[in-house]
Amino acid sequence: MHESNITLVFYRSNSLISRLIRAFTYSKTSHVAISFERFNTNLLYQGTVRGVVFDVRNDYEKSTNNKVIAEYKINVPVSKGMSYVINKLNTKYDFIGAAGVGIIKIIKRWFGKKIKNPFASSKAMICSELVTELNHYGEIKGLDGLDPERASPGDILDICERNLYNEFERIK
Repeated sequence: MHESNITLVFYRSNSLISRLIRAFTYSKTSHVAISFERFNTNLLYQGTVRGVVFDVRNDYEKSTNNKVIAEYKINVPVSKGMSYVINKLNTKYDFIGAAGVGIIKIIKRWFGKKIKNPFASSKAMICSELVTELNHYGEIKGLDGLDPERASPGDILDICERNLYNEFERIK
């Protein structure tokens, strides 16, 4: 895999779930996926309600009506992190943990308290948790300190937008 082709794609739609995620996480995005090309096909590796899966990007975007709101190329080597997250294939989706991310965002905003996600499962994942785990070996300094069980797609988008370590390049 050519690492220079790995991007993070941020989505939103007008679906009820997308609107709820954005409302509870105070974000303009509701989903994040890892995109790369293999065998002349643009793939997404992502945590969805179907679990951690590969999708053909064009097919996914057509079938879900999700709109790309931003896409960032990762400009640092992430081969070890990609190997780690590829091993998460077929992990179940963490429905309760996803709700927990929204709840802890509200608690932080209203009370200024940071808490662990009490609903997160060690046997299931959400999209932002999968992307955060891309930094499992510390290859992406900007994602250091981001708790996978507490991170939202908006948290990752904010890090890409700030780009403190010149690790991300906006391409869309």
